Amino acid sequence: MESTRRDIEFIDAALKVDRELLAEARAQFTEIAESLAFIPPGSAFWDSMRASSLRLRVGGWSFLYRIDGRALSVYDVRPP
Repeated sequence: MESTRRDIEFIDAALKVDRELLAEARAQFTEIAESLAFIPPGSAFWDSMRASSLRLRVGGWSFLYRIDGRALSVYDVRPP
């Protein structure tokens, strides 16, 4: 099986979020990234993910992200 590791990238604005909240978001993103390893590469899921914007809510904050190639990229952070 090929490597299933994904990089998790945060925009600089995410670093302004409370440390504990950011740690919880990072833990949840890690869990999401690890679960992606179980989706077959040829699945229609991947086409959908490349075309979609996704949202993770932690402590009322919204972390908007996308999955592209080997990266899970957080591109916007919005307060409650």
